[in-house]
Amino acid sequence: MKKKNNKVHLMLFWAGWCSGCTEMKPLFYDEAKKYGIKYDLIDVEDETGVNLSVKYEVRNVPTILVFKGNKLIGRECGNSSYQCIHKYVTKKEQTPKQAK
Repeated sequence: MKKKNNKVHLMLFWAGWCSGCTEMKPLFYDEAKKYGIKYDLIDVEDETGVNLSVKYEVRNVPTILVFKGNKLIGRECGNSSYQCIHKYVTKKEQTPKQAK
């Protein structure tokens, strides 16, 4: 029997020309790392990013998609969208990783 994957996974859709995206990327990275969350940075200007943008109907950047397991559970758009990490992660009773 396969174990069900209930881990939170984030995808940040961004573009180099987007000033809000370049400001948000380090904050997004730091928060994802702090909570030990798997994440992907998706550049909407490359072929893979274009395909994923179409698949998930991403029309604006920055956009964060939140998955639990393989199910899309949230979508946040705009410069403050990195705050969604707290909204989706802290509700799941996860705590920041302890520094070693």
